[in-house]
Amino acid sequence: MPAPLNSTGPPSAPHGLYADIPRGVFLIRGENVLLLGEIDLDKDDDDPPGYVMGEVELVHKLAKENKIKEARKEKMKLKRLAELGFEGENSGEALM
Repeated sequence: MPAPLNSTGPPSAPHGLYADIPRGVFLIRGENVLLLGEIDLDKDDDDPPGYVMGEVELVHKLAKENKIKEARKEKMKLKRLAELGFEGENSGEALM
């Protein structure tokens, strides 16, 4: 039976900032799904420790920049490994 999650949003916290971006309802399908947790309604209104609420546009911009930076770093790592003779995942030839 599918399990709906209400008032959900993706995690995004670059540079210690976070923003709540409402995404609506997510539907989780599968037979091996387990969701456990306890919600402390008193702490629910507080910012997570170590994070500060930021503007959605700023957090989105910083997260996008961070993602591009990580992709460049990964590309350089794969290039260096290829120079040493290693193959990255999904970069080998397909045998049929």
